[in-house]
Order: sequence, then C-alpha cells, then structure tokens
Amino acid sequence: MITARRWKEILAVTVLTAALAFVFGILYNKASFNNTIFINLGAKQASGIDRTASPYETVQAADQFSESVQGWFKNPALIAQIRTRAQYEVDFSVRKQEKQNLVITYKTPTAEEGEKVAQVTEEFIRNEVGVFNRETGSDFRIPIFDLFTKEGTIHPGVFAVMGLLLGLMLGYALGALIERFLRELHQFRHGKS
Repeated sequence: MITARRWKEILAVTVLTAALAFVFGILYNKASFNNTIFINLGAKQASGIDRTASPYETVQAADQFSESVQGWFKNPALIAQIRTRAQYEVDFSVRKQEKQNLVITYKTPTAEEGEKVAQVTEEFIRNEVGVFNRETGSDFRIPIFDLFTKEGTIHPGVFAVMGLLLGLMLGYALGALIERFLRELHQFRHGKS
C-alpha cells in the first residue's frame, strides 16, 4: 500500500502545503467589512376630508416606490456622486426585501469607510426622495435607515485546513508517482540483465 510505504513523503508534503496555506491566509487575506443598509420606505397617508387613498393603497404606493428607489442604484450619475462624496469606489448590490424594504450591501476595507458610505448614501437618497416628492406632489418618507457592519475576513485556520486537505491529496499523488517510477526503474534494470 502506497500510504504505508510513502508516509514520510505524504506527511512532508501535507505539512508543507498546510503551512504555506496558513502563511498565505495571514499575509494575503485582506481585512474587509461587509456592510448592509436596511431601508424602509413609506408614504404619509392623507388625512381629513380630502383623503383620497385607502391605507392599503398607500402601502401599495410605498411598495411600488421602493422599486423606484431600487432603480436609482442603477443610475451611474448617482453612484458616481456617492463615490466622489464618500471618497471610496463602492459597488452596491440592492435587492428588495418584502414590501417597502430595500437591502443594500457593499464591502469596504474599514468599518469607518462603511459608515461614511452609509451616511453619504442616506443623504443622497433622502435628497432624491425630497426632489421626487416636490416634483410629483407625493409624500414618501424613509422612516428606517439602518447600517449593519460585519468583518468579512476569513480566519487563517480555514486556509490551513484547506492546505491540509490539498497536501494530503498532493502527497498521496506524489507517493503514487514515486512508487510507479521505482517500479518502472526496477523492471527496466531487471529486464536488461
């Protein structure tokens, strides 16, 4: 059996690969932060005699408006303004979550940059909602704008475990190659005599 005869080579390759993977994890695993902004959009319901929309229609209007806000993040001019003001090349991913809610995700190298991007984004979105309301006579609001930041680096131990598994495979393959080479060499030597 290859493992029994070549255990030293397999062990050496496995340890070397795991150590290299661990060092790679420490040196090249850059710190990053995953940022998630949660936005809730609503519409102020008209009150008094001139009330024209039911509560259901108001919720429906706010839900449809959330799709419009989601579309704003496809506007290159708005994204460029946010990037310029935040002084960071952020790439947003925006999705709708249930009615009237949007989830915006992006990565930054530091938590502080994540906070700054969120502040600038909130400022721009609130401003755009204000412009939309003035131009259309609507009364949409942003009652909730929350940021959650979480460190997104991978622990170096994960790299070591992956290196360990890869090292076992490489070590076994190397052991098999050595065995085959020695067998061929043995046959070659004994075949000539």
